[in-house]
Amino acid sequence: MHQRQSECDRNVFAEAEARGRAAADNLMAEFQTADVILLARHVGAVIRYERWPPVTIGECEPRSMTIRVNLSALEHDTCNNVLTERAIIAHELGHLIDARRECHVSRSPAQRLIDEHFARAFAAQLLGMTTVELDALAERVRVESRRGWIVFDVNALIPPIDFVNRYD
Repeated sequence: MHQRQSECDRNVFAEAEARGRAAADNLMAEFQTADVILLARHVGAVIRYERWPPVTIGECEPRSMTIRVNLSALEHDTCNNVLTERAIIAHELGHLIDARRECHVSRSPAQRLIDEHFARAFAAQLLGMTTVELDALAERVRVESRRGWIVFDVNALIPPIDFVNRYD
């Protein structure tokens, strides 16, 4: 049973990632650009740069079409600040695009995990990266931006993969 459950979860995540890649391709084709800042503007998103403790490196608010970039994350990035900024914007833009399509108000923990797979694949496609490369970038930025901070890791609240289909 557990093996079948995990296989089902992988299929759900793979489908979300395929949708994310396709959505990125469609958006780039529609606006004839892969520039994430221009794409955000084309869809009506507002990008705000703010500083908060590095629990997250970026956030979005679908109702107001706002993407927030954590300046703390950018300031502590020692490798490629521009790529980090673009990756955060691309990932959060993925959430906005998915939210417009889905129109859900409250999301279960399992659905939020699926949403993350969509946004990761969307961002990776826009940036011409793999999701593994994007994850490595995000993890490096999280580690670097947390130096000197005591942070509660909200990712610890994400349920294990086999949780996904139990509560939908």
